[in-house]
Amino acid sequence: MTIALAVLDHFHIESANWVGTSMGGLLGMLLAADENTAQRIRCLVLNDVGPELDSQTLAEMATYFSVLKRFLTLSELQQALEQHYQGFGDLSRFEWQQMALSSARRLPDGSWSFHYDPRISEQFVHDTPRDTWRDWQQIRCPLMVIRGEHSTLLRAGSVERMQVDQPHMETLEAPGCGHAPMLNNDQQVAPLKRFLSRYGDIASPQTATPGQRISRWWQRLIHPRG
Repeated sequence: MTIALAVLDHFHIESANWVGTSMGGLLGMLLAADENTAQRIRCLVLNDVGPELDSQTLAEMATYFSVLKRFLTLSELQQALEQHYQGFGDLSRFEWQQMALSSARRLPDGSWSFHYDPRISEQFVHDTPRDTWRDWQQIRCPLMVIRGEHSTLLRAGSVERMQVDQPHMETLEAPGCGHAPMLNNDQQVAPLKRFLSRYGDIASPQTATPGQRISRWWQRLIHPRG
C-alpha cells in the first residue's frame, strides 16, 4: 500500500480509477477500504480477485513464482507462457508474441527468463493476517468485479457473497477464462468501458482502442519489473 500511495503522489494523482488484476486488485481494495486513503480511489474494478481467495491456488502461485525460470530461446519462453497462462483466455498469436516480448529479460549467460522478481512470492509467507471481508464491507466507491468463468482463485460463491455485502456492485463473468481475464476483447472491454465512463469520468481514447490500452497496461501489471 505504501508503494502504491507513493506512485500516486509522485504523479500528483489525487484520485484514480483503479483497475486491478490479482495483486493489483487487492491493493486497490485495501486503499479503498482505509478511511485515510479511500478518497484516492474514485471507482474500483477487481479483475479475478476479492476478499476470499482459494488457499490451494494461492499456494500453487507462490510455488511457481518463487522459482527462477530459464529458457534457451525466446520461443521456449513464449511456449511456457502460453501453457501456464491459459487462464488469460483466447489470445491471438500476435498477442502471445507481444506478451512474451514484454515479459522477458535476458540473463547474463544468454538464456531467457520472465521479467519479475522471484521474491514476489514472499508476500504469501510474510503477509499479516487480516479480516479482508471487513475491508470489503468498508468500501464506499463504485465497484465492479470481473471473474474468469473457470477461475480457481476467485470462486463463484465468493462473488455471490461479495454481492450481498455490496449490493450495488457490478459483475462480469468472462467466458473461457480462468485467472485472469486478459481484458483484450469486446466482451470484456465494453462493460468495463461503460463502468468507467459512468463512474470514472473518463473520455474515449484517441490513439488506441480500449482493448489495446488495457491490454498493454495489463501486461505490465501481471509481470512487474524489479
